[in-house]
Amino acid sequence: MSATHYSTDLMETARAALSDYGPYGKSYDFRSRCPVHNGGSRDALHVWLRADGAVAMYCHRCHANGEAVMKALGRDVRELFPPGHHNARRLPVWEARRSDFTADCSARHLVDNLHALEHVGAEWYGELRFDCPHCGSPVAVLQVSSRGLLDYSCPGDDYSADLGYTACTLHQCEQALAAKLPVPANLADRIRARREARQG
Repeated sequence: MSATHYSTDLMETARAALSDYGPYGKSYDFRSRCPVHNGGSRDALHVWLRADGAVAMYCHRCHANGEAVMKALGRDVRELFPPGHHNARRLPVWEARRSDFTADCSARHLVDNLHALEHVGAEWYGELRFDCPHCGSPVAVLQVSSRGLLDYSCPGDDYSADLGYTACTLHQCEQALAAKLPVPANLADRIRARREARQG
C-alpha cells in the first residue's frame, strides 16, 4: 500500500467519523457540521488532505482544529496521520519467533542459518531488497550484519519527494509494515516479557 492509499483511507476514516454531521464534497476536501460547537451550518467544518498525507480539520465558526474535533467525536487525533508520520499512533513492531515461520518457508531457513552462524560466533552480512511498505518504492534495501543494523535505504517515490522526503526512514518502514500485520494475540505479553528481561 502506498502513502497515497494511506491518505485516501484516512480521509475515508474522517468522513465516516463525521457521518452524523452531514459531510459533503470531494473525497480529499469536504465540509460538514462541526461536532465541537454542534452548530447548524453544514459547511462550518473544513476537512482536507495536507501535503504530508495527514488529514487537517478546521471549523470556521468556533476555530476548532483536528484535535478538538476528534476529541468531540471520542476519537484519537493520531487517526488523522499516516503510519510513519511523527504524530501518528505508534504501532507495535513485534519480533518474530522461529515458531512464527512455517516449516517450508524460505524465511525460516534463513532464520535457522543466521541463528546457527551467531551460535558459532561467525560474522555475517546480508542485504534484503523489497518494496518499501511506506511509499511503495521497489528499491528499498535493508543491510544487516552480525554486528547489528547497518543501513536502511529507500529513495522514496514521486509522492515522497512531493512531501519533502528524500528517502523513507527505517521507522516509517516499520510503522507502515506494522499497520499491515495482524496483531498477534499474545503481543502484549511478549512486549511485557521483553521489557522485564531488559530491566532484570
